[in-house]
Amino acid sequence: VALAESGLRGLALSRLKLGATLSLMTILALGGIATVVHPMLPAPSANVEPPVADPRPAGRTMPARTDLLGDPLPEGALARIGTTRLRVDGVLGAIVFSNDYRWIAYGTESGVVHVCEAGTGKPLFEMETEQFKPITELAFSPDGRTLAASGFWCKEVHLIDVATQKIRHTLSNTVEGQGNWARLRQGPGLAFTPDGQMLLVGGKDGALHFWDPATATEVAALAQTDELVLSLTLTTDGRTALTSHYRGALHLWDVTKRKHLRKLAASAQQPNFTALAPDGQTMALAASANEIQSWNIEGGLRHRLRLSTPVVGTGFRPDGLLQLAEGNGTITLWDVRIGATRSSFTCPDISVGRRDRTTAWFESQGKRMAWEILGTIRPWDLTTRQETPRLTAYPQGVEWAGFSADGRRLYACGSNGDLGVWDAATGRRQGAPRKIDAPWRACPQPAADRRRVAIASRHPDRNFGLVGGLVFLWDPAKDADPVPLRDQVGPAWYAALSPDNRFLVATEATGQIRVYDAGTGKPMRSFAGRKQEYRPTFSPDGQVLATTGAYPTIRLYHFPSGQVLRELKMPTSAVSLAFAPDGGSLASGHQDLPMHRDPGGPPGDMICLWETATGRELCRISAGHLRVEALCYSPDGLLLASGGFDRRIRVWEAATGQERRRYVGHRNQVESLDFAPDGLQLASASADGSALVWQVFDPAPAERTAAELDTLWTDLTKDGGEAHRAIAALIAAKRSAAFLSARLRPAEQPPKEQVNQWLADLRSPQFKTREAAQIAMLRVGEMIEPALRRALEASTDPEERQRLVTIRAGISLLERRPELLRELRAVEVLAHLGTAEARRVLAALAKGAPESRLTRQARVSLAQPERAHDRSKP
Repeated sequence: VALAESGLRGLALSRLKLGATLSLMTILALGGIATVVHPMLPAPSANVEPPVADPRPAGRTMPARTDLLGDPLPEGALARIGTTRLRVDGVLGAIVFSNDYRWIAYGTESGVVHVCEAGTGKPLFEMETEQFKPITELAFSPDGRTLAASGFWCKEVHLIDVATQKIRHTLSNTVEGQGNWARLRQGPGLAFTPDGQMLLVGGKDGALHFWDPATATEVAALAQTDELVLSLTLTTDGRTALTSHYRGALHLWDVTKRKHLRKLAASAQQPNFTALAPDGQTMALAASANEIQSWNIEGGLRHRLRLSTPVVGTGFRPDGLLQLAEGNGTITLWDVRIGATRSSFTCPDISVGRRDRTTAWFESQGKRMAWEILGTIRPWDLTTRQETPRLTAYPQGVEWAGFSADGRRLYACGSNGDLGVWDAATGRRQGAPRKIDAPWRACPQPAADRRRVAIASRHPDRNFGLVGGLVFLWDPAKDADPVPLRDQVGPAWYAALSPDNRFLVATEATGQIRVYDAGTGKPMRSFAGRKQEYRPTFSPDGQVLATTGAYPTIRLYHFPSGQVLRELKMPTSAVSLAFAPDGGSLASGHQDLPMHRDPGGPPGDMICLWETATGRELCRISAGHLRVEALCYSPDGLLLASGGFDRRIRVWEAATGQERRRYVGHRNQVESLDFAPDGLQLASASADGSALVWQVFDPAPAERTAAELDTLWTDLTKDGGEAHRAIAALIAAKRSAAFLSARLRPAEQPPKEQVNQWLADLRSPQFKTREAAQIAMLRVGEMIEPALRRALEASTDPEERQRLVTIRAGISLLERRPELLRELRAVEVLAHLGTAEARRVLAALAKGAPESRLTRQARVSLAQPERAHDRSKP
């Protein structure tokens, strides 16, 4: 895995042996004569993929942390909003209840079986094996002690002992040549008889198999067709079974006598919604997405029921009434014998407007059921008509989570418009929950000062395509409802507040970019944009507005005039944008579209860094997210966090593109990221219904020996994860400010005479002299860049020109300047310490040569709000 994910780091070439034999290819790879790289970013490259960072702290065991429900937090997490209970980490395949309703089991198409407490959703265990893929069939034994699990492509049925959490037996469920059928949506293919003495399995060979679960012995196999069984229904008395088969055939079986009764005249259009009534005399089947029919077992059509929205689940009650679940959240009780509707009610917050993203399962007693919507399982008590248990404030996922201005609270917005304020340290709610109308999706974007949030509410059209919606302004600190934008002109895709909070920009479905007064809601002006323009993002000074959309280009507008400054072109469209705090660069996150990928080229899910002033691409990082949904810079601009469809969060060093840290813990895609104002914590929001607060630096011992400090000083020159741990250790160490003060010196501008001597030495007949001059000039880099440029223009000697090109190109490659890289990381330590002594060191460094990168970074760190790192807290 490490080898697969490490890849090649563009421009971080293996050690170049400089001399008379430097090749032209090396010069071109290093950027050429005209390459000028932004001072805080690495040079352009085809692909940058650093080694995997080890997220574990060195030499220290982290104490286990739990959320408010008592569930363990993932490593590196400090608090959780919401919960991951009853969450699917993939596409849901099946849900089943034990007869006493003690357990709920559910399986995913990725091959994971979950078993949890029905009353609380607390996980009992998860089981995953390659043999399980996918899990689409589950059945509990009557006593709830055994769980049978299989799937459409599984070759076996696994009998899992719930108490020991181990596979007790494995039964064959396929025949040669029938292991890979075309995927169809199906119903349960397993059923225990009421006494638990027999397990019925609908086989891929078309037969109904009888197994003794105690001995794993097949007792009988009844067949009338070779069309594989897609669903199996057993009456509550266990006497009669109904199977639906590939191509729609229906067969009725006598279970007690183990014989075939008849093939039915009806044909199942949707086999997963075919069910047999408890009396064994009536069946129900889906004739279409919106029509349910009842038939007698002789093949006569009795009644039809047309519904307003598609059926997503069916189940007979013991009294013979059929329960139907519709995609809009409605539960209907239908009497199949007379064709009359007995009752119906709607479960709130269930419909998302798309049938294929909502499914439902009923338990055999008809008292409870469960919806699955966007990866969340929501059990419902049909007697009380209440969601039981109701576990999360964000049933459709958390779209965004961000820190308050003081870093003590976390503001969060759900995909369905649920809003809340939470304690960032504990995950407890503060104030009353709020909500906006978001039938499809809420798209929030906070102001730069973290005091207000602009939210565009998405709405679906009748063909399930997205159209723009209303814009709301939310002030979380006021504990009040969000306010709709007054005088909104047209539906908006996205909305964003300018850094000074004076303006609100909305990208409209018509292609216009409209500017409103953020205080009054009055429209002020508009300028032409593009249709389906997304993610409006302001530069920190408010002069540039960046947007992306359904195009492989990023557009930069001059916001005051509305004029297009430039377009940044990429093979794939960008789905996330973030400006660096100094505004000098823009990061864009892309999605992996294989059809746009060059043969043999790197994956398309990359992070690109652009120079804002010129639009020049500075760096590419192979992100490994499939789709880079979220990007966020740390307040000092040194770190860049990314997240996406792979559910992982990666923290990159912006100056080198090296991966500094990785977090694993979400069960669904990461939707947003936000660094706390002090840069010591990171908040992530996920479609799994939770938001997590992560610590950027792990706690470490405060007492360090002189030898240990020296080792950490050396480690500051190392790659990614090792350097990150060294920074964390120095932040925690008591004497680190004094230690760094003794090793850091303000950058000094080299005297003109010295520069001229170095330039002369490049022409020396002695190789060692030429080599020493090149190394010395690379150290001072940007401070002598004008002299390098003039020398290059005047030089006619091939080797001298090669060395000058190498020096200029290497200025931004911190991997080739390890001393400077160590000093910049030491400045990061001092900034996080925030003590008076640390700030004195920063102030001294800030007085160095103005062109020095060290000087500039010290000034940026000093400009951050004063803070003292509390070593008593993680």
